Amino acid sequence: MEITSESQFVDALNHASLSVADLKVLDALFLSPDSTASASELASFLKPEDPSPIIASGAIGRVGKKFSKFLKIDPGTYTDNGIDRPAYFYMIGKYGEKGWVMWDNLRSAMERKRYGTRSPQENNHDKEIIEKTKSRNPKWHRDEIILALNLYFDPNRGPIDKSNPKIVELSNILNKLPLFPDRPDEEKFRNANGVTLKLSNFMPFDPLYRGKGMEGGSKLDKIVFDEFASNREELKSIANQIKLIADDPVTKEKINHIEDDDMTWKDEVVEGQIIYKLHKTRERDRGIVADKKSTAMTENGKLDCEACLFDFYRHYGDLGHGFIECHHRTPLNQFKVESKTKLVDLALVCSNCHRMLHRQISTLTVENLGLALEKENKRFLYS
Repeated sequence: MEITSESQFVDALNHASLSVADLKVLDALFLSPDSTASASELASFLKPEDPSPIIASGAIGRVGKKFSKFLKIDPGTYTDNGIDRPAYFYMIGKYGEKGWVMWDNLRSAMERKRYGTRSPQENNHDKEIIEKTKSRNPKWHRDEIILALNLYFDPNRGPIDKSNPKIVELSNILNKLPLFPDRPDEEKFRNANGVTLKLSNFMPFDPLYRGKGMEGGSKLDKIVFDEFASNREELKSIANQIKLIADDPVTKEKINHIEDDDMTWKDEVVEGQIIYKLHKTRERDRGIVADKKSTAMTENGKLDCEACLFDFYRHYGDLGHGFIECHHRTPLNQFKVESKTKLVDLALVCSNCHRMLHRQISTLTVENLGLALEKENKRFLYS
């Protein structure tokens, strides 16, 4: 249900001190088909050379906040990892299966504002630009680059050529990964030509290569190359797990239900998004989480965080009774698709410590986080 009338939106568009960047965000969403776009699509339009979905989402919230303050309308709240935050984005539209959907009243206000100052030809030109941007396939994800680099280092790789059976095989695997449900150009998405180009992008980074490689490699190509150039066994192990997931429809379905967070938006997990989300599916399994909590209550009589000692029941009373989260201890580079999670693999942690563990998930352990907090005298010392 819309919370703002068309006339209010017109007033806000004219007097809410919107910046050029704010108007560009609104234009991008307004000019998208049915005024609907995902965060990734908005990001591609706003900054095609380096799209960032999390920045696009933030921009929507920024404009919504200006509308909220100018119109003196409370948009309500939403819950983010247990924390209630102002739902400023709700001033712009709702979030559906295909992304942001601009409110009809805002669309009408945008149309009045734009056609009052710009010609239909100018608007059609903008729409053509957006359509061109939306027709591009998404940039390569870290998981995909890991698979490509693993093939590049394979001593039995063969020629870097689109007719190479191993390159064709990798193309097929990439098309099965649970990463990009939306592929604007399905025919070209990670085809053998694209895989060949990606492998060629590694050549300028390779000190053993004496020829001249492609010059279109991305920053992420270089980062991943440097991370694994001297650790190829770990690269191979991670790549093998990603391949297994690609052929496991049950695991892929579970992964597809895991929400994105700041680590996946920024593509900063060394082992990639797929194994990171597999980690989340394991630590959220209701059966073993219930068993872990039950065992802890039987043995300790309480559920306190193993890192900071915070006890939700002691702090919140009945509201916090039985509440605690689980973190999977197994390092991501040792995660195995076929392994079964045991109680010893899980640690009981509070929501804050869990987020901190995920921010350095490739290196930070529960014990080291606890020691760091103890050193700073920031542990909750409940008796």
